[in-house]
Amino acid sequence: MKAILKPLKGKYYGTEIEIHFEDGEEKEVVKFWNSGDFEPSVRELEKYGYTQEQWDKNEEVDNGWGGKTEIRKMDLITDSHFESRLTYERALELVRLINGT
Repeated sequence: MKAILKPLKGKYYGTEIEIHFEDGEEKEVVKFWNSGDFEPSVRELEKYGYTQEQWDKNEEVDNGWGGKTEIRKMDLITDSHFESRLTYERALELVRLINGT
């Protein structure tokens, strides 16, 4: 059995892990979706061109309107359509367990 963490794409509808079985014919997709404590994952931040360090320090970043705004006020996670840090960490843990790494 082998697990692959699928990349983020488009509007977020869950973090997907694709699991391939030994017979080579079947695969299953497992989906995680938990807003956790509303902390975005590193992949979610990178999607917008930001870093985990910027988020953790709540740095002022370009707001797209010629000014600067604290990153946590940028409306990056205004609804549940974002990958949370908790979801990403849990998905990675499952991938490691399945793959034996």
